[in-house]
Amino acid sequence: VAARYNSLDVARLLIDRGAEVDARNKFDSTSLQFAARYNSLDVARLLIDRGAKVDVRDKTGFTSLHVAARYNSLDVARLLIDRGAEVDALDEDGFTPLQFAAAANKLDVARLLIEDGANTDGIDLSWMK
Repeated sequence: VAARYNSLDVARLLIDRGAEVDARNKFDSTSLQFAARYNSLDVARLLIDRGAKVDVRDKTGFTSLHVAARYNSLDVARLLIDRGAEVDALDEDGFTPLQFAAAANKLDVARLLIEDGANTDGIDLSWMK
């Protein structure tokens, strides 16, 4: 909940009381992935500063950057890249964050990914049809 609503004080309290920064919910998503979905920059920064791994994958192989790309969470995407997220990470179906941004028509994140070195060669968007 703290990640969804960018509740920095609540997130800090939970972590200080022993909450695991890479804990997963019943759908295998991490708090950082929720922060990425809702562009909760403050909570995302706190989670990473406290040890959350930027390239942790859920059961479908999504990283937090895949999630940020899909939901056009530009601020969190920039943070993830700055903290070492793999821009060309593949999910279990072989799709990259750039492909998710393109499929969802998220130009801001797509531009960021390309500027930060995402591979544009051979991108197949035919799966979007």
